[in-house]
Amino acid sequence: MRAFVSPSACRNVLRYCQKYVALDACFTKNKKYPTQLFIATTVDGNSQVVPLAYAVAPTENYENWRWFIQNLVASIEGLESPNVIIVSDRQKGLEKAVAEVLPRNFHMHCAHHLKMNVIKHFGAAAGKAFLTLVYMDDQASYERRLVEMETRSSKGPALVRYIRQIPVDRYVRFAIPLPRYGKTTSNIVECINGALKPVRDYAPCHIIWQMWNYMLNLFYARREKARQSSDELTEYATKRMKEIVQNCGSFVAMSADENEALVQTDGGRKQWRLTKVPTQKCTCWEIQDCLWPCIHFVAWQKSKGEDHMRYVDRIYFTKSLVQCYSKTIPVILQTELPMSVACRAPPAAIRNGRQRIVRIPNGGSARSAESEYSYPIQDDPAMNPAAVMTNVSQEDGGERGNPPVPQSSAPQGEQLSQAPPVARKKGTRCCGACKQPGHTRWTCPALRQYRRVEVQKGLDVAADG
Repeated sequence: MRAFVSPSACRNVLRYCQKYVALDACFTKNKKYPTQLFIATTVDGNSQVVPLAYAVAPTENYENWRWFIQNLVASIEGLESPNVIIVSDRQKGLEKAVAEVLPRNFHMHCAHHLKMNVIKHFGAAAGKAFLTLVYMDDQASYERRLVEMETRSSKGPALVRYIRQIPVDRYVRFAIPLPRYGKTTSNIVECINGALKPVRDYAPCHIIWQMWNYMLNLFYARREKARQSSDELTEYATKRMKEIVQNCGSFVAMSADENEALVQTDGGRKQWRLTKVPTQKCTCWEIQDCLWPCIHFVAWQKSKGEDHMRYVDRIYFTKSLVQCYSKTIPVILQTELPMSVACRAPPAAIRNGRQRIVRIPNGGSARSAESEYSYPIQDDPAMNPAAVMTNVSQEDGGERGNPPVPQSSAPQGEQLSQAPPVARKKGTRCCGACKQPGHTRWTCPALRQYRRVEVQKGLDVAADG
């Protein structure tokens, strides 16, 4: 069984989102119908994950990935553009399918999965060192870092040989020709997997239906929030630009001409950054990577008295966010699904172990007052083990008594409201009935007094008879 779903509301979404599409698959937990859930996601201008399409298929292999990507290309406009980055976890079937179906797109590898492979072979310290390579600004810094890693430990030469087998333009910042919007992994798909975690043990058709409802609510909530916003930029972009403007005040800008300038950073390590207006580039790579002015660019523009907002990409404006979620996903009722065996929900989970039992007195006579019977606590929602409190002092001492009964069964005139919990030191025992420290429910004076009353009532009934 294979099924592909992409709502019509997602067809033009990529036009108003970051050109960064992540592909991944995860297992479902239905043992009777084991399937894989395929998901494609992107990110909007407010740094929110947007699902583009999803599908269920028996296994994660080349054939199913090829089928999924072909349907994805037919459903999402602009996906075949060479300006779109495809990021994946280097699964063999997925990598081959992307190269075949999307030959014009740039295929980036997930840095997190690369790091985990390094940790698997060379340890955690090597994985941490590898992660620094992902953010290198130039080839010289990259090579120097590799030399340091090679001479640091005995595993260094083997580690460097392993890293050099990975193409540099698949994960290092300076070698990637397209903006990746500050992202280095395909883990944005995990947000969708986490949202579907409660229903991943359902049958395939029910997973598809739940995913549809999830996207329906997601689009509606974000559309309403975007329409109510009065800011020019999205919430995420506004916060980021405010931080940049506040922190660039102490930077020193030296203009070479109208198009280039050197900007000295503030802090312990003063560095010079070269910024260029025509190409909108900076040696810190933030402009090229995120498509908004970096802190060095803003410092230079402020020194000239010019507006830096015109260099912010249009995807970060609220208008683009409204357009992204402008279309509505229609409602589909569960009754409209074909009610075959594969569509049925799984049986309720059965917990191991015996049921929780609570004991209550039967009442009515001296003999029955001492007798007890058991029943599951969930059968009587009115049952509250701490509901009965009698007006006796705790100075009476205590003996083993019966657990409490509901308020309606307590003697008239002897009911009190439940006492507030008393703060107690760590390790101090507390009564399970009255929540007071110093005794347990078996020596509770309140239960002891209640038992006396019930026994006396039984004796009175016997005497009258």
